[in-house]
Amino acid sequence: MNEELGFIIKKALNDKIDAEVFHVKVKMYEIANDKNEQHGIVYEEDGYGLRIIKNKKLGFSYGNKISEDLYNLAVSSSNASNEDEANSLPNKEDITRLNGIFDEEIYNPVEKLKYYIESLKSISDKVNFINQRAVAGYTTIEIMNTNSLEANSKTSFIWVGGVANYLGDEVGPDIFEGVNAKYFKEIDINKLLNDLVFKVDITKKRRKFESKKKEFNVVFTQKALDDLVVPLLNYEVSLESYYRNRTPFKLNDYFESKITIIDDPLIPYLPWSREIDAEGLPTMRTELIKDGIFKKFLSNTYWSKKANMENTHSAFRSFTSLPGISTSNMVFQGKLTNDDNDAIYIDQVQGVHTSNFDTGDFSVSANVAWDKDGGFREIIVSGNIKQLLNNVLGFTKDVLSYDKVYSGKMIVDRLSLA
Repeated sequence: MNEELGFIIKKALNDKIDAEVFHVKVKMYEIANDKNEQHGIVYEEDGYGLRIIKNKKLGFSYGNKISEDLYNLAVSSSNASNEDEANSLPNKEDITRLNGIFDEEIYNPVEKLKYYIESLKSISDKVNFINQRAVAGYTTIEIMNTNSLEANSKTSFIWVGGVANYLGDEVGPDIFEGVNAKYFKEIDINKLLNDLVFKVDITKKRRKFESKKKEFNVVFTQKALDDLVVPLLNYEVSLESYYRNRTPFKLNDYFESKITIIDDPLIPYLPWSREIDAEGLPTMRTELIKDGIFKKFLSNTYWSKKANMENTHSAFRSFTSLPGISTSNMVFQGKLTNDDNDAIYIDQVQGVHTSNFDTGDFSVSANVAWDKDGGFREIIVSGNIKQLLNNVLGFTKDVLSYDKVYSGKMIVDRLSLA
């Protein structure tokens, strides 16, 4: 037992109070070029979140060290809350260790980060860089509660990317491009460079989007899926949203596309893979939609009890917050198809935060989009997330990881563009 965490747990047991200590340590290295100035950062964070439940009332406090003051603050804060039968802490469950979530090379990352920055600089004659960044580090999590749960995990993270636009007099959009992974060997720096050059080049002479058609076939790249679909789904597949009647999704909803969407934190090397959730429970693969049938919402301990549904162990949090619910790696599957050269490709969207998350309606600006004849100025993409998923024609075979997305490109028909 960690002595610092154990001190609080023993005190809570003596006081007949349920308590959980969530301890996070982060160390991060960064090398960046900003406005032709290069700088390096080494950042460390160490924090504790303390959740207590006294007489079914919830209390919470956080700080940079564990102490009686932190404990007393959490206990006193419970006096301001209401009794709730769903307030409870999870029991211990067996954890299976997951290979591929921690790279030992992360302890000495500086030379690799320098290499990535130099690689980005190598295309400075082709694109105009606004900034370049290479980041690597690791996170250690320890969780302990009065139900005898003790869990810990260590994960590494790497991110390389930059913002660039056209080098010259033409006015083009800022291209935000990056790649992230848990292992250095999974960083494909050449693909990153090629993607940046291609997207800057194809958008340097953009034309106005004009068409008498009202609906179009659209190809969403993995990056566009991460920009548009993942934020909407992250909210709408939450059991909290379902319980509050703030999602358009219902159990057993049917999608003609026969699409499958899986939340899978157990795929080695992917950026959002992890052994335990933020309550110390073993993570699991969850089929949200299977062959067109909506099967399950993501949940944590509180909301699974509140809604009387299965806990999918999908708790996320920082030490400064109580556990919420979030997706991990989002796997999209469906009918395999080829790239549609006659379709409009959408790669980067802005304005997802303006969507109506309760209904799934969205209207966003696609500032990086093209067809076989070249790039477009901003296109307005409008629709509803349920209808979007219903109109999926299929996925290309080039399955790639982009942040939370693990998928081929998604081809959709009958989408409204303006």
